[in-house]
Amino acid sequence: TNTMGDSSNNDYPVIKKIQNSHNTIKNNIFRQIGNKYSSQDSVTSYSALGLSNSKYNLIESNIFYQIENINGKEKLIHALYIANFSEYNTIAKNYVALCTGSPFNIRNASSYNTFENNY
Repeated sequence: TNTMGDSSNNDYPVIKKIQNSHNTIKNNIFRQIGNKYSSQDSVTSYSALGLSNSKYNLIESNIFYQIENINGKEKLIHALYIANFSEYNTIAKNYVALCTGSPFNIRNASSYNTFENNY
């Protein structure tokens, strides 16, 4: 079962439990993510949304905006990071703007993923 809960400052909902496959992540806004928006100098962010060893997910109609690292770490952050045998995922109709790294990063035997109409 997927459940939502409040973050520690009660401003934004956070996912408390999510299955490792067959999830739908749709119609969300991911914004101001990365060390550019952190008060801690040593922070490095790698993704707004990450999949690891996860299969058959649908990631659709999301907005990824201001996904930014600074201080030489710009290329390390991605809107979506798919890694470690994550397969058969569909990534469709997502919008990415102001991302300092590659919008989508796929690695470590992550195969058979489908990308359609992302901007």
